[in-house]
Amino acid sequence: MRIAEKEITLKNGQTCLLRSLAPQDAEALLDQLRQVSKETRFMLREPEEITITLRQEREILKSAQKQSDSVMLGVFHGNMLIANCGFSPVSGYERMRHRSSMGICVLGSWWNLGIGTAMIRELIRLAEQAGYQQLELSVTGDNTRARALYEKMGFVECGCIPNAFHYRDGSYADEVNMFCKIPIGV
Repeated sequence: MRIAEKEITLKNGQTCLLRSLAPQDAEALLDQLRQVSKETRFMLREPEEITITLRQEREILKSAQKQSDSVMLGVFHGNMLIANCGFSPVSGYERMRHRSSMGICVLGSWWNLGIGTAMIRELIRLAEQAGYQQLELSVTGDNTRARALYEKMGFVECGCIPNAFHYRDGSYADEVNMFCKIPIGV
């Protein structure tokens, strides 16, 4: 799915561009994912575990633009990719076609400026347009900032897997599952 570019104004007055990610954004996307994975333990993988090739990422982005049931978006400040988000079907099976899984990733230096809110608002709008009835996500239990954002946007907790994440320092974090019904009027 492709969207028209949108300018978003951040809490600090700066403007950014929210747009569909294209194949030419593949390198920036991989760099951004690796950077965020270095900055925080809230990502699924360690930076060196992002092993997808540039060619593979380009193909994923190319395919996403053609799909009507999934989207990959980026937020750019100038030429710099500072955030990305997207959703895709949970399953193609008829009984699960109403469900979509989403993800979001923002560089740490851009946290608390309203980017997450703008991206989730757009994802909810697009998910409704694509015919989904609910959006789902998972978040580490200790990511209180993200959990508060998701709750603000209408997501509710629906389950938890204790000790789902095991970190190199020996500590663990729970995986909290959340969902929101669409439409929610955000």
